[in-house]
Amino acid sequence: MQTIVMNGWAASPHAWDLCRFRRDRIVSYLEPDPVLDGPVVLVGWSLGGNRAIRLAAEHPTQVKALVLVSPVVRMMKDEGWQGMGEGRLNAFLAAFEMFGGAGLGGHEYPVDPYGNFSHDELMVGIDYLHDSDVRPCLARLSPDLPITVFHSEGDIIARSNNAQVIRDVCPWARVEMVPGAEHTLPLTIPERIDRALTET
Repeated sequence: MQTIVMNGWAASPHAWDLCRFRRDRIVSYLEPDPVLDGPVVLVGWSLGGNRAIRLAAEHPTQVKALVLVSPVVRMMKDEGWQGMGEGRLNAFLAAFEMFGGAGLGGHEYPVDPYGNFSHDELMVGIDYLHDSDVRPCLARLSPDLPITVFHSEGDIIARSNNAQVIRDVCPWARVEMVPGAEHTLPLTIPERIDRALTET
């Protein structure tokens, strides 16, 4: 069975360097959805978690397990949903373009989890995050689909309600909340992510 990683917005493949699980492919946020021609485990980080949820709903016979790391189910604020407002999203993008992603969340990383992307490339992901809402997809997932979620309690990018809505709609999912505000969990809890993959 293949393991495909759906990477996060502006993320480099190096974001996964500390994880040891076998990765058959890492899909950039700029790439189209992969063709799922056999059974796969999808690992999704941030924006990639959003895409992984959608792919699982669209391809229930191919996707055999989901491991979601800081998933963004819905980025933007709307009625009854705590998310980013337009101003905060624009400020976040401006800060990222000025300072880059290294150290985001207050950590010094052993590798830089973020790549070098142009403004237009960054906007592809920002526009996707702005418009995407995979909450309806959660209701289409089968209780037979193993789901593991890792999410920081105070995530500064994807609020913890993204994990909570998965727990509410998919009560069989294993949701592990991580203390702190870190979003780049592939570099801070790699052993826990590896363990989830070995148990899948």
